[in-house]
Amino acid sequence: MAYITETPNFDTNIYQIASNDPVQGGTDSDIANLQAVSLANRTQWLKAQIETILSNQATDEANIAANTAAISTINTRLTADEANIASNTAAIAALVPAVIMPGDIIITGGSAVRSGFLGCNGAAVSRTTYAALFAAIGIAYGSGDGVTTFNIPDGRGEFLRGWDSIGGSGAGVDPGRALGSKQADCFQDHDHTFTSEIGTTGGSGTTAGNNFATAPRTITTSGAANGRPNSTSPSGTQGETRPVNVAVMYQIKY
Repeated sequence: MAYITETPNFDTNIYQIASNDPVQGGTDSDIANLQAVSLANRTQWLKAQIETILSNQATDEANIAANTAAISTINTRLTADEANIASNTAAIAALVPAVIMPGDIIITGGSAVRSGFLGCNGAAVSRTTYAALFAAIGIAYGSGDGVTTFNIPDGRGEFLRGWDSIGGSGAGVDPGRALGSKQADCFQDHDHTFTSEIGTTGGSGTTAGNNFATAPRTITTSGAANGRPNSTSPSGTQGETRPVNVAVMYQIKY
């Protein structure tokens, strides 16, 4: 007894034996074996497909196992990273107050007020909203309404000067100043020497009636002299005394 030769192929049609077909046995191509051959081919094809699926499934399961282990490792590292981030965030937060604390004044070159700061414009602000700043500077720069507000420093158009009484020990350069107090402009006492040539017959203006020799004479005034030499067109003068400067913005941390 021979066996049908099976080919893994999905035969699209199964032969139907007609009533007038002779039933003959023998090779696979004989009419009696055509149905069995087609079905056997399909069986082999399906078997091959199932084996491929099972093989792929085994591979997929191995990959899933490996990926599961990798995911577990990633999750472990992620947890560690999150812990490190939390620790670093706390460390950074701890460092920031040590670097810039409420009441600290910074200088910026831009016109925008930074987050966490107020522009030093002398404004009256809430003692509650800016409680940390109020605790730091109190009413040194103004008491506001005396109840709910206080004033921040006004640095607009002003130069800052180091407080003379830092640590309770004054340097004697600017004595008697309270922290936050404003000081008007001033000239230091000084001397001027100038020469005037006026004839012996007298002069004019502030020297009228005085007789000077024809040779130049030197007149020295000291301290708070009454009067000053006049200039009809002084150069480099305006309504204030100031050094060369650059405009910047003062901001205070709250």
